[in-house]
Amino acid sequence: MKRKEHRVIPLLLAIIAACVLILAGCLGAGSGLSIKDGTSELDGVTGKITRATSTVNERTGSTLFDVDVDFTNNSDIDVMQVQYRLICEDKQGNMLDDFTFTYNGQDKAMAPGESATDNKGYQKKLDGTAARMRLELMSITSAEEMPPVRLPQKGEYLYRFLMSRGAPDITVVQPTSIVVGIDQGGFLQEATFNTPETLPQAVDALAKVRIGDETGEFVTDNYNYILVEYGDQYYGASLNLYNLETSAYGNYHIYQLEDLGALLSMTTANLTPVSRYGGGS
Repeated sequence: MKRKEHRVIPLLLAIIAACVLILAGCLGAGSGLSIKDGTSELDGVTGKITRATSTVNERTGSTLFDVDVDFTNNSDIDVMQVQYRLICEDKQGNMLDDFTFTYNGQDKAMAPGESATDNKGYQKKLDGTAARMRLELMSITSAEEMPPVRLPQKGEYLYRFLMSRGAPDITVVQPTSIVVGIDQGGFLQEATFNTPETLPQAVDALAKVRIGDETGEFVTDNYNYILVEYGDQYYGASLNLYNLETSAYGNYHIYQLEDLGALLSMTTANLTPVSRYGGGS
């Protein structure tokens, strides 16, 4: 067995190395863009391009951009959102394209005197060769106009995150029921815990679930959920597969969940099909 493992590992390394070489050949060599008019100011906020690179994908013809923009709040208000435009030019100064982006603090506004960095990676087919990048700030939104959204924190209990959204403390006030929905490709099943025997067990299992690291993992057609019911009030957690999914002003965040096994085991043993599709709360 050991000799077989020694043969497999070099083979895997050779395959990985070959894939890296192929990818590098497709992308070609990256180059830094010159920054012209890379600083812009609007309503007391200053933006500055600190890094801009472009790489041509020789296979597709698309140009891949990687840009860092620093923002500094010199105003006397908390700034939540900055909309800005990146303008790409060729060597002659002709505009090849422009791209509009939004820096969004989401859960933390920029206070007066604070700074933040926004990184954008994107690609576009251009009718020419990118050589320069310019910046133009377009609009500033205050935290008063767009209040920060409370995002989950690593290590906190899931039920405490639900409390931040108005739910009672399940360790103090027992809910009427806990419902877990498993919706895979439109086939929805639910497990409902509302009896004197099952409800305390579900409460205990849910109370142990913690929020872990944020992840980029996303699974299509697996939109599950947990609903905690108090009379006619419902407090829900949306799950992408078995990770917590939440959003702030259109920006989606997915967090791993720890110690979810006990609740999932109970759910699997009590699933029944329901007569509706789509899942979610």
